[in-house]
Amino acid sequence: MRELLLKGKRIYLQTLTTKVDAKTLQENINDIEQTKYMHEVPYPYTLEDAESYLKYLNSISDDSSIELGIFDNFTDEFVGVVALNNIDYKYENGEIGYWTRKKFWKKGYAKEAVQMLIKYAFQELKLVRIYATLQKGNTGSLALLTNLGFQVEGLMRKSVKNKGKLVDRYICSLLIEEYELKKGF
Repeated sequence: MRELLLKGKRIYLQTLTTKVDAKTLQENINDIEQTKYMHEVPYPYTLEDAESYLKYLNSISDDSSIELGIFDNFTDEFVGVVALNNIDYKYENGEIGYWTRKKFWKKGYAKEAVQMLIKYAFQELKLVRIYATLQKGNTGSLALLTNLGFQVEGLMRKSVKNKGKLVDRYICSLLIEEYELKKGF
C-alpha cells in the first residue's frame, strides 16, 4: 500500500497504519450507532478485530487500496478514516468509503476528507470514475455524496449482510467530467 500524506484546510490525511494503533481504532469505532451502516464492521468491535484489520492493511502489496487516517491539523486528533478501495487502473475507477468519530459528525470533516481523496484520485491516479456504496437509510452519507455531485445509479437489493440482516445499498458515482464542471470542489 502506498504511503501518502495529503494536507487540507482543517485536516490532513495520512496512511492509516503509520499513525493509528489497534487500541485507538478499537476505542473509536466500538459503538453500535457508529457502526450502524458499516456492514464490514462487527459490533462489538474488539481489539482483535482492530489488530486483524491493521495486519490486513499492512499486507496489501499493490496499489489497489488507499486507507488514510483523518487528523485535525491543529490538534493532531484522530477524526476517522477515508479510503479508496478496489482501485482498477485498467477501467480507471475506485470505490470511496469513509467514517468519522461521532464527535465529528455534521461538522464538515468527512466532506473535506472525501473532497481531498477524490481530487487525488482524479488528478494523481488519473481515475475517471469514483463510486460509493451505502446502505439505504444512511441519509447523512447520501446527502454528503450528492452534495459533492455524485449521482445515484441504482439500488442493489439485499446485496450485503449487516449485523446478520440482508440490507439494500445504493450505488452512486462521480465522473471526472462532472468533477471538472464543478471546477473541483
